[in-house]
Formats: sequence, structure tokens, C-alpha cells
Amino acid sequence: MRSTQFIVFFSIVILVYTAVNYFIYSRGLQAIPADSAFRAWYTYIFLFLSSSYLIARFLERAWISPLSDAFTWVGSFWLALMFYFLMLLLVIDLLRLIHLLLPIYPAFLTKDPVKTRYWLLLSSITLVCIVVFSGYINAVSPRVKRLTISIPKKAGNLKTLNIAMASDIHMGTLIGPRRTLQLVNMINSLQPDIILFAGDIVDEDLAPVIRHDLGKSLKLLRAPLGVYAITGNHEYIGGAERAVKYLQEHGVTMLRDTSLLIASSFYATNQGSAEKSVNRWRKFFRV
Repeated sequence: MRSTQFIVFFSIVILVYTAVNYFIYSRGLQAIPADSAFRAWYTYIFLFLSSSYLIARFLERAWISPLSDAFTWVGSFWLALMFYFLMLLLVIDLLRLIHLLLPIYPAFLTKDPVKTRYWLLLSSITLVCIVVFSGYINAVSPRVKRLTISIPKKAGNLKTLNIAMASDIHMGTLIGPRRTLQLVNMINSLQPDIILFAGDIVDEDLAPVIRHDLGKSLKLLRAPLGVYAITGNHEYIGGAERAVKYLQEHGVTMLRDTSLLIASSFYATNQGSAEKSVNRWRKFFRV
């Protein structure tokens, strides 16, 4: 039953992924002049980039190695590039539709359509690469945002509570030992009373996490009231049960459709939004 559900879900994902990539590929090919030397290489480069993520997912399960790491890096960046290329193409198509109804392009753009499409392709690639690279720099440079929240209720003997919360860490190939330890040290420097992780602690497959022993850094987290977390979609992609077991073995209390009374003062709770969402998808794909 579960294998059938997985096959149906995986087939839909592959179909959508392939359709989006083909759309981007075909539009890019249209923009390359027929006599361009780059046209001969374009198909091979695009095929390598678009298949790298799928190859990485397979290799991480079959053979963890520097090769799987390389494909993971390339594939992860391609996913981001793919998203922005898709958004940009939709905007361009919208402008083209508007131009058909109400001409808005300046004359120098319509004078030589072949040259215009080619320069638009190069500009689009440059723009998207800058956006994705900037996003990567932002992702690996976490910042602390401080919020002060007043709650007009009693919480046992507690007058204040210093909470450190983080989400979407994605420990694995991209976020390895150095990045994980950096984040742990940053959290500990806040001297929190309690630490909360709001999902996606690991990045899909657990093998790279185990390989790099990233749980060792998690054990360095310090909070008098403990470290708690909920599952995210990435824990489920790689196998929720294994991820939950690993995290609990390394000092993280996982909340799954449950509530815990903390310090006889308040409850840490997860009423199963992620769990229930997964169950709904399982029912949807049940055949």
C-alpha cells in the first residue's frame, strides 16, 4: 500500500519537475541564435543541471561520497535557479501578452527580435544567478531577531522566559559540521531558558547527517528547560521515523501530536499540523 502511494506521489513530482524544466529549456533554446556556438552545448548543460538534483537524491541513498556531495550542491542550487527562471519567464510572457494587446515595447527592442531575445536570455541568467547567490549568502549568515512578547497570564513561578527559536536549518551536505556548530554557538550565546526548533532540522536524507556526525553539535545546546522540536516536510522526505529517532538520541525532544508540561508552568505543544498534513496526503494518495 505504502509503496503504491509513494510511486503515485513520486510520479506526480517527477511529472511536474520535468514539465517545468522543459518549459525553461525550450524557452531558453528559442532565445539562442541558430548560428551560435553555445546552442550546441546548451542541451547538455541544461540536462546536467536539471537532472543533478534527482541524481543527488539517488546517490545519497545508495552511495554517500564526494560525488554525491557535488551533485547535491549543484542540484540544490538548480532548484533555486529553476524557481526564479520560471517566475521570470511567466513575467516575460505576461508582458508579451500585454504588448500584443497594447504595444509597450520601445522600438529598439522590436527592431532585431533575434538579438533582443539573446540579450534577454543573458540578462535573465545574470539576474537570476545574482538573486540566488545573494540568497545563499543570506542563508549562511543567520541573524538574531529579538522580540519582546508580553502575555497577561500566570505561568507558575516564572516571571520571564528567554526563548531561542530557529527553523529550516537543513542539516546535511550543504549545512555541515562548521555551519551547524556556528548555529549552536550562536544559540548558546543567547543564554536561552528553552530552545525550540520549528521543523526542517535535517535536509531530507539522514545519511549525510550521520556521516558528518552533525548530532554531536546538537548535544552542545544548553538550555535549563530543554530543547524541543517539531517535524517539518523535509524530515518526512527523508524518513520521519529515522530523523525523529536520531534527533531524540542527540538531545532534542520531538513533539508529535502531543503536549508537555514544562517546569510546572506552561505547555510545549504540537497539535500535529505537520503530522495531520502528512496523514491527509497519505489518504489522498491511497489506492
